Amino acid sequence: LAGYSPIAFNFIQNNVTNPPYAFARTVPSLSATDPTSPAAGFSVATYSFTFVGLGAGQEFEVFLNVPLGPTDTDADPIISTPLFPQRFLVAEISGVVGGPFVEIIDIFASGGAFVKFGNNGNFTNDVFTVDAVGSIVVTVFNTAPRSTAGGFLDPEADPGNELVYADAAMVVGRTGTAGLYFASPVVSELTATPPGGGAVQFPIRVVSTRIENSFIGDLGRSYDVAVVTSFAHNGANVFDPLGTGRRNMVWSWPFRRPHDDSTDELNRAAREKRDFVLGPNAANSRALQRVQVDNLSGGSTSSGLFAPDTLLLNHIGENYLVAPATTAPALSAVTYAPELPEGGYTIQVWLPDADAGSTVVKTAQYEILSGATVIDTVTLDQSLLGGWTTLSGQPANGYAHTFAAPLSVRLTDHVTSTLDLGHFVYADAVRFVRPSDLSVTSTPVQHPLPVRVPGGAIVVRDVVVVAMEDGRIYCMDAHGDPVTGDPPVVYWVYPSENTATDPNRTQLEDGKDGIAEMPTGFDMSSALIENIGGQHLLFIGTKNGRVYCLDMTGRGDGTTTRRWTYPDDYNPANPTGQIAPSALGAITGSIAFGTGAGGPTVYVPTTQGRIFALDALGAPATKTTTVRWQFPPALGLTVGPITMAPAVAFGNVYFGAATSLSPSTGAFYAI
Repeated sequence: LAGYSPIAFNFIQNNVTNPPYAFARTVPSLSATDPTSPAAGFSVATYSFTFVGLGAGQEFEVFLNVPLGPTDTDADPIISTPLFPQRFLVAEISGVVGGPFVEIIDIFASGGAFVKFGNNGNFTNDVFTVDAVGSIVVTVFNTAPRSTAGGFLDPEADPGNELVYADAAMVVGRTGTAGLYFASPVVSELTATPPGGGAVQFPIRVVSTRIENSFIGDLGRSYDVAVVTSFAHNGANVFDPLGTGRRNMVWSWPFRRPHDDSTDELNRAAREKRDFVLGPNAANSRALQRVQVDNLSGGSTSSGLFAPDTLLLNHIGENYLVAPATTAPALSAVTYAPELPEGGYTIQVWLPDADAGSTVVKTAQYEILSGATVIDTVTLDQSLLGGWTTLSGQPANGYAHTFAAPLSVRLTDHVTSTLDLGHFVYADAVRFVRPSDLSVTSTPVQHPLPVRVPGGAIVVRDVVVVAMEDGRIYCMDAHGDPVTGDPPVVYWVYPSENTATDPNRTQLEDGKDGIAEMPTGFDMSSALIENIGGQHLLFIGTKNGRVYCLDMTGRGDGTTTRRWTYPDDYNPANPTGQIAPSALGAITGSIAFGTGAGGPTVYVPTTQGRIFALDALGAPATKTTTVRWQFPPALGLTVGPITMAPAVAFGNVYFGAATSLSPSTGAFYAI
């Protein structure tokens, strides 16, 4: 790369004796899968920025400065031949764990200046981990990238008459203390005997949750991962007489935080964090959040001629729906519209085993909707595939779901081939899949409680309960191993992390193959644990607008049971009943407890604008509960969204809310 006579802007110039930036004319790239290699007959030009002396295992944000505007490419001071930079810039990062990584930066998205690697020029929190060599290299290529169709990614690309700039790169290190705190810390005294016996060590503990953004090289992207840490409350060094990095950290979970800044410790912590994200196994990797919607689930509705059937093998749940195919405009539809966190989702659909009799159609039409607008239609042969099938042609980052334009999938009875007439359109379960948010914003709970340990015995243990934003709740021992700092034993997780062995995916619990709607996240809603008549129960509200009541004791096999859900979800006494969706809106405030004239009651704040008083015990046989009262009444106008935790005292429930007519103002209530 070489250049002169700059007239571009947004460049960096630290040495006035040298040109402020370099440039090269573009050449066609070889293919969409190899954007750094030139097409036959062309030569590639590169420019590299090398950062040396970095610590292996350290995390860095990586930036590339992108000048904008034209450059006079003619050396003659009189003749002006200005050329503009191409829209899509090809660059590579090497020297990082999992790398090298090639990125195609859209300078239209970035707007020039320093652009952070990790999301093709768009905003990102991605960081990269230095590998054992200890240096990061950023390389710019003069190739014009291609699309998967074979043409250029930019339809207006003009290789040879456009430029690529090489100006400046920058790396910004993340220190060992990098992270964000949203959840409040909790402090309490450990009183139960540790799992290994002996005296309680460092009995007064402070538990905090920190969110760390880390690049997982095996997956090629960054994840927000929470680390829960148990501290000695008074700052006393924990088996750390020299006062090194561990200080008063008794233990941390789900990985052991670095105990010093050595390369070995940083690498060890990075590996443990990676292993948590990738685990527990390939089929159930925590890296992906899979929101499953069965045809009986609350996020599913059907119309027209779709009717239940059970004849085809290997279906999800109690049944599936079928409708006669038609080439006329659609008469019937099944719509899947779950309550989802905002983000990009890949759509997967469940198909039965290969259908030798061609009962199902070969040109099923899956419509993808953003709000009320169909943004894509995918044709799928339902007769050839079995199990979870990813719809073809989806955007690389998935279909966007926002609260203003919610994502949904609609399968109609319309087909595009007359050969499908006389056959059926098959509608079973759909999965909305996105990269997981493994952060924690819900305040944890630390308390002595009876739990069932392997072998079936129920013993009192000090536990910490953590609600993660991928929708899972973890109950773990609070003592940990003070000597090693290793993560503590986890007594149970709900929902289970292994779908193949989950005892809740049965007709008597959450439905065959998991029909009950699982939590999608918790926001600031924290777990409430109460002892009601000797039964220790956990209550928590979720982003998907439901309240869950779980048994705190667990089964002793790493799982526990759902006692009830509100609004009503899967009912074992009526396994084929259609489940209604929740209308409560996201529950972001914590639940409160009280005992009134009606008995033990939980009080639920909702963004719908009502407080619900629910029977805390519910009916375990049907996994339902009853509403004791609601304010305002069901037929009355709502107040504004209630996002705080209510307080219960003196026979009253106290809470504040925005007013429904003026969200910028609020009112405080005692009812």
